[in-house]
Amino acid sequence: MNALRSPLHTCLLVALATACGSTTVVPDGEDAGPPVEDASVVDSSKPNDSGVADARSDAADAGDAADASDAADAAPVARVDVSAPSGPATNEAGGTVTFTVSLTVAPRADVVVPLAVSKPTEASVDVPQLTFTPANWNTPQKVTVKGLDDVVVDGDQAYTVSVGPATGAGSGYEGLSGAPVSLKNEDDDSAGSFVGAVAGTATEAGGTATFTVRLRTKPTADVTIPVVSSDLTEGTTDVASLTFTPLNWDTPQTVTVTGVDDRYVDGPITYPVTLGAATSADPLYQGVDPADPMVTTTDDDVPTLVLGAPSGTRTNERGGAVTFDVHLGARPTVNVVVPVRVSDATEARVSAASLTFTTANWETPQTVTVTGLADAIADGPQPYDVLLGATTSADAPFAGLTGMVSLVNDEDVLTAYTDFSINHVLAAGQSNAIASGGTRNDANQGFPQFTFTGPHATYTNLAFDTGGAAVGAVGPFTALGCNGSGCAASTRRVPVGFAALQEGDRHMSYQVETHATAMANRINDIALAEYFPGTPYTKHDVLVSNHGRSGYNYACLRKGGCGYNAFSLPATGYPPFTEGIEQATWGAQFAAADARSHVVRAVTFIHGEDDHYNYGDLYPVARRAGGGNLADYAAALGELQTDYETDIRAATGQAQGVPLFLSQMQGWTSTNVLPADPDYIPPTSSPIPVQQYRAHKANPMIVLVTPGYNLLFNDCLHFNGFGQRKLGEYFAKAYAKWVFEGTKWEPTGPTSITRAGAVVTVKYHVPVPPLALDTTNVSNPGSFGFRYLTGGSSKIASGTAQTIQSVAVTAPDTITITLAAVPTGANQRLEYANFFNYNGTGRPGCPGPTQGVRGNVRDSDPATSSTDGKRLYNWGVTFELPVPYAGP
Repeated sequence: MNALRSPLHTCLLVALATACGSTTVVPDGEDAGPPVEDASVVDSSKPNDSGVADARSDAADAGDAADASDAADAAPVARVDVSAPSGPATNEAGGTVTFTVSLTVAPRADVVVPLAVSKPTEASVDVPQLTFTPANWNTPQKVTVKGLDDVVVDGDQAYTVSVGPATGAGSGYEGLSGAPVSLKNEDDDSAGSFVGAVAGTATEAGGTATFTVRLRTKPTADVTIPVVSSDLTEGTTDVASLTFTPLNWDTPQTVTVTGVDDRYVDGPITYPVTLGAATSADPLYQGVDPADPMVTTTDDDVPTLVLGAPSGTRTNERGGAVTFDVHLGARPTVNVVVPVRVSDATEARVSAASLTFTTANWETPQTVTVTGLADAIADGPQPYDVLLGATTSADAPFAGLTGMVSLVNDEDVLTAYTDFSINHVLAAGQSNAIASGGTRNDANQGFPQFTFTGPHATYTNLAFDTGGAAVGAVGPFTALGCNGSGCAASTRRVPVGFAALQEGDRHMSYQVETHATAMANRINDIALAEYFPGTPYTKHDVLVSNHGRSGYNYACLRKGGCGYNAFSLPATGYPPFTEGIEQATWGAQFAAADARSHVVRAVTFIHGEDDHYNYGDLYPVARRAGGGNLADYAAALGELQTDYETDIRAATGQAQGVPLFLSQMQGWTSTNVLPADPDYIPPTSSPIPVQQYRAHKANPMIVLVTPGYNLLFNDCLHFNGFGQRKLGEYFAKAYAKWVFEGTKWEPTGPTSITRAGAVVTVKYHVPVPPLALDTTNVSNPGSFGFRYLTGGSSKIASGTAQTIQSVAVTAPDTITITLAAVPTGANQRLEYANFFNYNGTGRPGCPGPTQGVRGNVRDSDPATSSTDGKRLYNWGVTFELPVPYAGP
């Protein structure tokens, strides 16, 4: 669009001209050229026109093109510049108009610019003259013109304010004048309108400018004045007309002009708001046309390349890819071409050499796919950049834009992968491991009727065949007819081979949906999409078998633990650890019979509630072998992983280690158990999730996968079927990292914590940056789940919580916590997602994303869940760590 060209702007475009009432000073030794005739014209065809003179002569117009290049090369010219006035008219009620005066080059001495009104009975200026010095010459000076009441019915009187001629010996400005300002003084003794000066500036962000209108005299009938913006792409008015009556004629009515975002980079645009000719039964007002105020809308559009968050940070030499989106930050007037290339073409390639954005598609994201390349060199991870730009465009603001995405190309990650025909995962734990109490209609969670997951249409994941649907054995279990006290010896069912993995098994008295099938299917999704392209591998069959027990604490789940209805040693019934090793044995035997290879990849362990309820009575607990005690739950997990790995290797003959995959326990808030032991931890916190994280950090074979607060619960204790499925998808992430890449999964958790005064800085490991504080998917429990503790003892959550003033993400991997005061004292710790405030309601309290112990920290993983289509973000794990803290 084009802004209206004001006469003063026109003056500034004419080089070496005197048409605007200024005299050109030419440096010594240069030819000033032929004079230009003064052809200033004031259009008075409209009685209420503002009257600013257009000092541009026809001769100057004709010579513009020819003189353009000369003007561009000319030395700066001494000139007295006058801005456009703030309004078209003063009035006899004392209304004012302002304008500014400035110099174009520094004077050699003081310059005095006199000001004079051509009709001093109509208006006055607030200063008789302006003085510019070599120090302040480039600061515009404001002049205020005030209307005077002459008590004469003389109609609107046009007048000018002359600027100059300047004086100042040796200044270089002697005799120069600025363009006179043409105004009118509106008579308040005759029919007409007073239009006030414009206040404020409209903006494309919705900012507003205002002005007022009132009548000069009392009409004999209603007077209606149309109101419309002359440029609706820049601003709109809040009213279409103003109506004045014989009662309110002298009350100013305000017109508000709101800026419009045109999405173009067009700078500030000045335009008139048209006040049309009045309609009225009063003949004195009929057809009277008020002056049109000038409004400016400032631009907020910035010519930028907007880069979306990349889907990951690493490509690999197998062809692993990363994608990101690009669009423009504003609308261009013509096409913009964005070159795209890789800084090191031996490490990666991009899907397109350039992107083109038009006025139509400028804000539609275009996807760039970056694919890693193999270079046949063992060079390790190689960093490189995807470079965008510099852009080319005939729209000048959009030329020369650049952007960059930094990535790393890894070596072939499958160098650590050994392929097996059957990849076995054992599932252990207590009630949430076997989905006890978890699968229901789930109407309380807002979901439709739950349907158990059947065999996958394409993948050939496996369970053991223990009788099939005829006996209710269709899922990952090998014991049928168990209950809350465990599994009697009679529940043991020896499988006859493999069957398709699905859910709906009656391990207890009702069908359940565990995490097993969702985990196995997601593992295949990841393998086929991210790891196997470009390799000879086309499938990854996962066998899942479950040997969990409802209500069992660690002492009963471990090797040599409890059987049915006997929570003490020696074991009776069908102990879970014994069943798990049998499952590993059966898997190896059936695979060998089918001439297939077999390996146990991992054990998932979903556990901790019972140990929380009875923590003071359980720990320290005697070691299973070797004497001494296990000090706490973290040490118990270490013993469990070692026993699983040792016995599985013995049963299968495999060389591979067997990691223990943990889900962090946050379901403890529902307990009604009161602490009988004086060492029992406070009922508002739990040691179990803290020690699960400690075990992960201390033991390379223990992997903490995800917290549980982000998952849905059914009965204030157990995950519902949807929560189980999503938990399986999280296990699949950790499995893929361990099996396909040969590295340990790291959840979203702290790598360091420091404090300076009242400011605590927490650096995180972030699987997919940046960090976020998400209160949409998980409600804020207060301070986003953080507590800062001082004093207390070695017990979890002991001490005094300090007031947290603010929590903010301050970098892609950093959260900054500001305390209300500088903390003092010893044993300072930072806690996250491990405090449940009962708020005087007593117990129990349901866990989950909206009401249990929880926090709001997550990464920005773009992966979506097959369960509900939502993002499968990696949520921050529960921790309690000393301040300062530095790894591991």
